[in-house]
Amino acid sequence: MTQYSISFDDVAMTFPEEELPDVAEAAREVVREAKDVGVWVFGAGLKSHLFTY
Repeated sequence: MTQYSISFDDVAMTFPEEELPDVAEAAREVVREAKDVGVWVFGAGLKSHLFTY
């Protein structure tokens, strides 16, 4: 089975504060859809200080 990991760096995930509610709802909808079709495995945040660039 093909597996994918989707990640974004801190810069890609910065939005104007007034857009945050819409962004959060869009993200929740993606998770709901993935769970509904049985492809969701897990979701979690990682602290950037854990990585060396």
